[in-house]
Amino acid sequence: MRYRAIPSGSCAARSRFRRQAITRGDHGPSVPGPSRRGPYSLPFEWSTKSRGKPMAVPRIWGALVKQRHGIGEHRVARLMRGAGIRAKTVKKGRATTQSQHRFPVAANTLGRAITVEAPNRVWAGDLTYVWTLEGWLYLAVLLDLYSRWVVGWAMGQRLTVELA
Repeated sequence: MRYRAIPSGSCAARSRFRRQAITRGDHGPSVPGPSRRGPYSLPFEWSTKSRGKPMAVPRIWGALVKQRHGIGEHRVARLMRGAGIRAKTVKKGRATTQSQHRFPVAANTLGRAITVEAPNRVWAGDLTYVWTLEGWLYLAVLLDLYSRWVVGWAMGQRLTVELA
């Protein structure tokens, strides 16, 4: 047998606690350690210089950890908030709508009053695009607003007038 069984009732720690009159939760006097919320501030160069990159919390925290500063990510966020430092947000993507075109635009005759009494009286359409393994696929759908059924649809590799 690899380990020897400890007989019940003969635990050394329990007898030591009885001898010293120590309860289970008390393990001696508490020694105050370093304050976790002590006077700490971000190094000045990390809070003001971005070196051309937006300095968000994870990036500043990672750089401080590499420099062996004992600080947590949430604390960096709290210090940045307290100092009024925010990362510059970068807008991604581009607008796909062409507002400046020479094609006629249909008038909005419904005016958001979409109560239809009979089928095939009011249709609505929309264009969307879906990413596939072969690239973007553009989809045009035409709906009957009475039954909410798809009346027709078309797909294409390019968003053209013929697709709509």
